[in-house]
Amino acid sequence: MNKSFRLCLALLSALLSGLALTAFGFSTWWLILGNKIDRMDNDVRSGAERETQRTRDVAEWQRTEARMAAETGIRDNRDFLLLVEDGSGAILYRSPDWPANLDVKQFPWLQQSAGSPGPEPSPRPDSDAQGADRRIQPPLPLH
Repeated sequence: MNKSFRLCLALLSALLSGLALTAFGFSTWWLILGNKIDRMDNDVRSGAERETQRTRDVAEWQRTEARMAAETGIRDNRDFLLLVEDGSGAILYRSPDWPANLDVKQFPWLQQSAGSPGPEPSPRPDSDAQGADRRIQPPLPLH
């Protein structure tokens, strides 16, 4: 009785430890994946802002597409789609493997750019409602 209770307790402890490690591993993987996607999104935005005046040929866009697919861990470039539009909505580049039934007009950024300018950016955590920086303190009066 005593030995089976110890065994049961050890197995339950191992099971709970395994579940905790699995949950930690999954949540860590999820956060890292989200960070990679955010970084790639920021890279695309900064690259687009930096190179708005520069024209690229198809080969350069294909290299960019391959680099972005490799950064996300996608082995087959056909599983990664890239669409580049200019300010007027004209398509500058579309992935060669773009599905014919995937309509560009259904994407959410088109409704956002046609209607409102988008959500208001949240204030920095170190500033108050008027945007004043709280980290800079006025000098203390001397007494």
